[in-house]
Amino acid sequence: MAVIHDVTEYAFNQTDRIVVDTNIWLMLHRPHPDPRRTRAQANCTQAFRKIQERNCELLLPQVVLSEFVNVVIDEHFKEARGYSAFASKKAFRQSKPFGACIEEIRDTVTRILDTSTPVTYAFDEDMAHEVLEGLTSADYTDLVLVQIAQEENAILLTDDGDLASHSADLDIITGNSRVLDAG
Repeated sequence: MAVIHDVTEYAFNQTDRIVVDTNIWLMLHRPHPDPRRTRAQANCTQAFRKIQERNCELLLPQVVLSEFVNVVIDEHFKEARGYSAFASKKAFRQSKPFGACIEEIRDTVTRILDTSTPVTYAFDEDMAHEVLEGLTSADYTDLVLVQIAQEENAILLTDDGDLASHSADLDIITGNSRVLDAG
């Protein structure tokens, strides 16, 4: 069973290895922060200060980086579409605003890579079936991150409420009240 820790109370340790979920990277580096999430963003920022002070190892799976880049591009597309005539993402990708978007993403990804260790994981048929069996409780990427955290003997840092009822044997650090209440 997952052990749930409140991000505001967790005592980060130098030996902690932490898989950071996409939603955390987005809270730290989103181009336009969500005004409804200011408390969560403040908690996340404070946690990252502690993580850096204690030199915890941050693990970065490729799936997280891919999801991060795609979300940021989608947000820029939606914003640009609001004041321009971009009928499709393809049209947006061929525009000047897209070039600025990519530069911003490169800078952000460079900062993320400077503070984390890319990890590879063995994705095989067994893992795919195991993840597929859990789709009733969480989305696919979340379940892959659970698998990676378990393989790496790492803690999962997330703000995702889908993991509230997850039965995996791992530690989860979160500020999500739904997960904390279930834990």
